[in-house]
Amino acid sequence: MPLRMSRRVLLVGASALVLARGAWAADEGVGVLYGGWHEAIGGALDALEGVVEGLGPDQAAALEIVRDGAGRWGALGRYGLSSTETAALAAEHAGRLADQTGAEADDLTVVVKLSTVAQVYNVSYGLGPNLDALVKRYAEVGRLLGTGVLRALVIEQTPTGSFALVYKRYGDLDGTRVVAARHHKLLAPHGLSASYIQERHNAIVYDGTTVRLPPPRVEPPPPFA
Repeated sequence: MPLRMSRRVLLVGASALVLARGAWAADEGVGVLYGGWHEAIGGALDALEGVVEGLGPDQAAALEIVRDGAGRWGALGRYGLSSTETAALAAEHAGRLADQTGAEADDLTVVVKLSTVAQVYNVSYGLGPNLDALVKRYAEVGRLLGTGVLRALVIEQTPTGSFALVYKRYGDLDGTRVVAARHHKLLAPHGLSASYIQERHNAIVYDGTTVRLPPPRVEPPPPFA
């Protein structure tokens, strides 16, 4: 079932949007935060999926889940633009989302410094072109590491077309390194390995039940082409 951005997620108050649009020089690096910050990751995932549904699948490659200094979750778009260009893009996206949801456009996007957000990480147990082989490995990793991992274990398709077996931990770098090292120690006697990778919102093609291959993923077009 696809996740959707609800009015509750979209209607974030001004107090949650602590960073104003267009306030920094281009060389500091900025991105677009969609739907504000959330105490639980589910809200950020809903916001991210809402952006993909509202703006189109070509936006997916630019989106990711991040955390702020208070540990809250958010859906961020990185577009590699200057502060001024990012502010213009944020306003355009807010207007398009507002037209679809009836929410106030000013509540839907905000420009944030990339230096104020932290990327999140997962644990990977293999990457390659053979989906069937990873489906088999999925069962073995789940059996060896238990239900705590199995309930968040998926196979993703990367932008290059390869497949990755991933424990969707959404953790910080240091904590995920520790978990990956512990899992590697448990798996190594069975000829398996574990490593940490950055969360990139890749398409999930297997979650333990059904293989669902997505349509080809496309890169977002230049915003001001």
